[in-house]
Amino acid sequence: MIPSVKKEFIRLRFHFLATILTLVLTLNLFNRFVAWVETRPGSVLQDPILAMLTPRDFTVPVFIIIYGAIPLILFVLRNNPLQLLKLFQSYIAMIWIRTLAMYALPLDPPTGMILLRDPVVEMVGDAGRMLTRDLFFSGHTATVFLFAAFMPTWKGKAALGFATAALMFMLAAQHVHYTVDLVAAPFFTYGAVMIVNRLHALRTRGVLK
Repeated sequence: MIPSVKKEFIRLRFHFLATILTLVLTLNLFNRFVAWVETRPGSVLQDPILAMLTPRDFTVPVFIIIYGAIPLILFVLRNNPLQLLKLFQSYIAMIWIRTLAMYALPLDPPTGMILLRDPVVEMVGDAGRMLTRDLFFSGHTATVFLFAAFMPTWKGKAALGFATAALMFMLAAQHVHYTVDLVAAPFFTYGAVMIVNRLHALRTRGVLK
């Protein structure tokens, strides 16, 4: 192996390890944060879009989209470790941005909310605790949009873009989120991706190690 290539390979493995450890730590801290958010009173927003939608339970299709998209993006990026690394790092950045957003904008759940029981969140966190105030911005919407951003083909981007739009509609129809939570999610997620891409560009130019 060429020395420069070998050095880059070792560096990439180090960044992967550091990223995975950071992700585990971030998810642990975020779980504690949302537990605190549930104890904090917030504001109820007047949402004319939700007012037009009779609450309906879309829990099953919501999680078919979310947990179907995860193995899809991992499979697509299986031979592109740099993009996979950026995906994980963008997800971490998105969680921290969402933490700050939720802290800055305390909200009570929308009127007529039908609880969305996330089997993975309940398995990782407290199965007896239902989350109703982790609102701004929508983490489910942000995650699927993030996967769309990392799809290497336009067909893939279009498919997950459509899935994101469908997810936004179902979450609104279930009154799980306010409209602003859903609309804002792609913009914050795009910001997280831009931050990570900028940091990698700086590293490529030698500004960062």
